[in-house]
Amino acid sequence: MASVTKNTTPLRNIKANQMKHYEPYWTTEAISHGIKRDELITGALRINPKNYEEAYITSPTGGSDIAILGMRDRNRALNGDVVALQLKPRSEWRVASTGEGKRPPQDCDRATAAASAAVPDLSSLSVRGSRPLTNPDGSAAPSGDDNDDRSAQRVGRVVGIVERKHSRAASGFLKPMPGGKKDLALFAPVDSRVPRIVVPMAACPEDLLVRPGDYANTLFIARITEWGESSKMPKGNLQRSLGEAGEIEPETEALLLEYEIYSGDFTDKELACLPEVNAEKWEIPQEEYDTRKDLRSECVFTIDPATARDLDDALSCVPLGDGLHRVGVHIADVSYFLKEDSALDEAARSRATSVYLVQKVIPMLPRLLCERLCSLNPDEDRLTFSVIWTITEEGEIIDEWFGRTIIRSCVKMSYQHAQGIIEEPERTWTVDELPPITGGHGIDDVKACVLNLRAVARSLRQKRIDNGALRLDQVGGAVVRLDQVGGAVVRLDQVGGAVVRLDQLAIYFCTGRLTDESAYHHYALSVPLYTHFTSPIRRYPDVLVHRLLAAALGYSEPTTLSPAEIQAQAELCNDKKYNAKLASERSNQIYFTVFVKECEPLEEEGMVIGVLDHSFDVLILKLGVVKRVYCEDLPLQTMSFAQEREKRMLTLVWNPIEGASNTLTQVVTIFSVVRVKLTAGNQPCSFVATLLRPE
Repeated sequence: MASVTKNTTPLRNIKANQMKHYEPYWTTEAISHGIKRDELITGALRINPKNYEEAYITSPTGGSDIAILGMRDRNRALNGDVVALQLKPRSEWRVASTGEGKRPPQDCDRATAAASAAVPDLSSLSVRGSRPLTNPDGSAAPSGDDNDDRSAQRVGRVVGIVERKHSRAASGFLKPMPGGKKDLALFAPVDSRVPRIVVPMAACPEDLLVRPGDYANTLFIARITEWGESSKMPKGNLQRSLGEAGEIEPETEALLLEYEIYSGDFTDKELACLPEVNAEKWEIPQEEYDTRKDLRSECVFTIDPATARDLDDALSCVPLGDGLHRVGVHIADVSYFLKEDSALDEAARSRATSVYLVQKVIPMLPRLLCERLCSLNPDEDRLTFSVIWTITEEGEIIDEWFGRTIIRSCVKMSYQHAQGIIEEPERTWTVDELPPITGGHGIDDVKACVLNLRAVARSLRQKRIDNGALRLDQVGGAVVRLDQVGGAVVRLDQVGGAVVRLDQLAIYFCTGRLTDESAYHHYALSVPLYTHFTSPIRRYPDVLVHRLLAAALGYSEPTTLSPAEIQAQAELCNDKKYNAKLASERSNQIYFTVFVKECEPLEEEGMVIGVLDHSFDVLILKLGVVKRVYCEDLPLQTMSFAQEREKRMLTLVWNPIEGASNTLTQVVTIFSVVRVKLTAGNQPCSFVATLLRPE
């Protein structure tokens, strides 16, 4: 009689395994060992805002990004999280293909719109529509490059989250739970990179089940609290209603909450760390005059936007003869007022940076310090930290000096003033055409300084370019000007240049924590060492640099922070800097979409910067925004995609216009110029770009 092999696996274990949607995370110890043995790769997760099924991390060894395809392999990690990644077998890697460009689901439109102000993530082009390196039977799949590693994109899966960077908060909309569950509700985030969240109905409006349409356009904020292996969707808490979606203030409040930007006032305890200023001017103590280099008699001036109120850097240039100049950069001495480990210092550490939105600035430091005590206002004595070089007109540095100084700026110039002097060096300027100049200096003194600085700057810039630096002429974007009642006027000018995507953002780090000094190199500037120094009013890393420099020069005691603590602060500053950038971009996007809604339709010229097989990305030249244009719904006879080496072409054959019999063929490729129509999207705070038929 044939023997029967009995399956002894307990039934409850089989059910438990079947219920799991995600793999359990590796232990911290296992991840640490895996990293040391080069079995795991770590990096910050980037989820494609235009296709949430695709995510990437930057390859630590260079080359193309490593792809994570699908929610299961992403394993509950969110955008920005530092993850531990295990590479899949080479048979599961992907070869670069055409990249699909079909329209995303309707509920992704808002997220696509929110991301459109930034340069698109072109890494997505290498995976969409891709195929495995082997056929289903295991034989090698044909490839134009013989399937070598250069034509393949590595694919991995997340085995653990090393550091949670995402706030787990999101703005979105409430819906009744599908299937008739009455104790739970479904929260659909605006950002398609955040999964839908299950929230308790008890925290929702009482009439959500019977009148869900009343809340279809109400913006809420929710936060993920739990996401286990057996849960397809995370669980979370509904925090509160923000107001009408698409309105500026609720949308602004949502972005502040999502990006964890604290916008509250400074406390009395924090403000007490600053000197009391009862009069119009604060008097510098006499001991500072006795110990600092006095530069008040020199022609020192600021150059900032015309609307700037916190002037944190000033310039000077004294000709020494024989082609030599003494060039000074003078930075507000914030560290004099911001004492280490004080209550105000703790607040500045946590904020880490000022955040610039369209309608307001959320400062890192109190306005008393930013706009009065430290601002390098004209005709006022101010404490500064200076770097002074003796330099030739060809950009060769002969000597340098670092130290604490006192300056008295003679004029607050705008960029337009300085540019006017540069463009018309022979022009005679009148006192009415420039701001007041004080300190015994005149227009000719300031003009000579600007032109001398221009000459030195051109030489320095050319030397950097000769050494391999990049010139990054980024798009300036539309200018939003607020009127007296807070409305916005957008100016459809001041843009131009090229769009550049760099593979890696510059980051702050503590030098003592990185032993490989090649990592210090600034790629774009082509300099071996680079640090921030010029904006301690709005960037906390600059404050740290000032303190470390002061200690090195013997002005003060060394910092009490250990290298590990400085590294931790640097990482916080990286996170805050990135969030501030996203918040600023989204604020501009909110105002721009409101503008499109009020002024639609807008017909504009654009330049194609990326081509997919059903769509393309276009830079709206006059407005400085990037938008994806979908082609499926256009009146076309045919649409075809072709790729020849690195060149991608989308060929569109338009239907004949009424009364004509001839079709029109349009070829869309990189740098093609097209005309598009901008209109409001179906979702709040979104807009759509539609390709117009060529004339």
